[in-house]
Amino acid sequence: DRQKGLRMNYNFVCDCALCQDMERDDASVGLLCVAPGGCNGRVRSSSSDFSSVDSPLDRNKQYRCETCGHGNFEDSLKAISKLMTRIESIETKLKDDSVQDSIKYDESTGRDIKQMFDSMTKYCNSQTSWYVAWSSDVFVHWCANGIG
Repeated sequence: DRQKGLRMNYNFVCDCALCQDMERDDASVGLLCVAPGGCNGRVRSSSSDFSSVDSPLDRNKQYRCETCGHGNFEDSLKAISKLMTRIESIETKLKDDSVQDSIKYDESTGRDIKQMFDSMTKYCNSQTSWYVAWSSDVFVHWCANGIG
């Protein structure tokens, strides 16, 4: 997903050491602990394998909270994946000059993007997650279309 965004927005794929760093990968996903009571612990992947350069959010990895030990993140991963699909679709439309202006300037589109951002912050750390950053970038892009 991260590499897909780089390819789509900047036309390159990064395979630097930082992009291959699993600890950094976990931070870029930024999963929040969803255990009852919300411990807000750091969630790490328990796999020793590096994730694909194309997708740090690997639904085949096992994730576990370092604080409380909670290990069921399947619902979070599914929700993030669905949100990313919606965000990617809107981003594609925002970049397409042939798409009618309604999506680019429609207030309901802005509300939808804002709702996706808010939802993403329920699953991911708003300070470290690349997914939260991407959803906010799409909102900024939508705003820029409205004024420019």
